[in-house]
Amino acid sequence: MDIKDECIHRAFHNKDSTGRATEIERYIEQTVEWYIKRINFNKNDVFYDIGSDYGFALSVARKYGFKLTAGIEPFPTELTREDLTILPVTLEELNSMPIVTNKKMHVFINHVFEHLENPLQTLKVFLSKYDVETILISTPDALSKDSDWVCATGHYWTFTPNYFSDILPKLIDYELVDQKCVTFRKEWGEIWNVYKKIDKKQE
Repeated sequence: MDIKDECIHRAFHNKDSTGRATEIERYIEQTVEWYIKRINFNKNDVFYDIGSDYGFALSVARKYGFKLTAGIEPFPTELTREDLTILPVTLEELNSMPIVTNKKMHVFINHVFEHLENPLQTLKVFLSKYDVETILISTPDALSKDSDWVCATGHYWTFTPNYFSDILPKLIDYELVDQKCVTFRKEWGEIWNVYKKIDKKQE
């Protein structure tokens, strides 16, 4: 099945002759590194990337100690790695995607949340189905000076740091481990957030 490439973020990037967007690989590595340094994981856990493109974040996760990695990319390209689970579905059909794992997961959601028609409901259903220990969610920062970046085509929602620090944790029973607001390329600001599942037994 041919899939139209509707990945708006990929359209922003300058690709080299092989099709790789190498200009953002360092940024992705920094995001993955920041996430991994704020969580605890063991050799049986899975680093799971939602919106994994050609799998660069997965290769970084392995570099930092994850033995098991997997991901999904609704709009795969010829570079998409063989170790990804690739299904021709829309982002809103995320929860119908089979994830073959009964292991503890650390989920990397980098610039996907703002593309979902109902991000909160999608996230809650996903968390109810799988053993997700920690989550990284990054989105454009609605407080950025560049409104074209925040409200780009394909972005259904905008978010502020306050939403991720004060509102979302109460809705998903996860605690915020850390939050960082960063700016890269021009005035494109974004919010990095790491969450950990609340241990009900210790409450």
